[in-house]
Amino acid sequence: MTSRLELAQLWNESVELFLEGGQVHPPTFTKWFESCRGSGRTEVSTTCFPEPFIGDLTGKVKAIILGLNPGRPFPELQARNGIYADAIRTAGSYTAWASSWPYLNEAWTSFSGKPNPFHKARYDWVRRWTGECSAPSESHLVVELYPWHSIDLPQPFEPDIDSINRYVWEPLAEFGPLPIFAFGSKSLFGVIPNLPGVEVLARLPESGETAATYGFSAPSREVMIGRAPTGGLLYIANHHGSDRLPPLSELDVHRELARRIFGKGNGIS
Repeated sequence: MTSRLELAQLWNESVELFLEGGQVHPPTFTKWFESCRGSGRTEVSTTCFPEPFIGDLTGKVKAIILGLNPGRPFPELQARNGIYADAIRTAGSYTAWASSWPYLNEAWTSFSGKPNPFHKARYDWVRRWTGECSAPSESHLVVELYPWHSIDLPQPFEPDIDSINRYVWEPLAEFGPLPIFAFGSKSLFGVIPNLPGVEVLARLPESGETAATYGFSAPSREVMIGRAPTGGLLYIANHHGSDRLPPLSELDVHRELARRIFGKGNGIS
């Protein structure tokens, strides 16, 4: 079993080696890295550091946000001479930097001129779901199934299963049965339900139904409710052509569906 502390150390060493001029992955992660390399727009960046997680991996959080990969690279931030690369050096490790929630602080706003919509929306969702106004470091952890950057995802997107079990599910199990959410890409429905240990309880709308049947505001909204290998709720929501979350005005609808299908407890009041 890979513990959270062991995983933190692995990634601290990996990112440090990269920042010193080494490869974007150590030999330990070769099989994982090679599983989704792609070409063209799906080519994996070897000039920007990987982002396996954002948040406090070794602390206490109330939810997990699962992603497919960290998205397009920003060399101004993530290359060896980038703003965030220097911030990692200053923080002393990747884990310390990730715990500071760099995408929700001034460094990102100064770079882009506005708050980060991806991370802000997920932070707002967890706060509303739990009913607690926690700081980001105490709110949730974002974890990627494939931690290297690319503009688009190769299709089919099939990250190495053994690596996900060892470097995602095993460390996350230490958090206990926290709710795990995933939002956005249609690929979520092709990848996550097929991961070992995932139990699918419902996929909505069912045949003959529409999104309106469940009170979803987007006609193309789909939801999958399941149980993660960690024992907690696994809740995936998508609508076509966007990585945006359902609006917060719709959150009570989703929480009621989770309560009805998964049951109370494990982050569901």
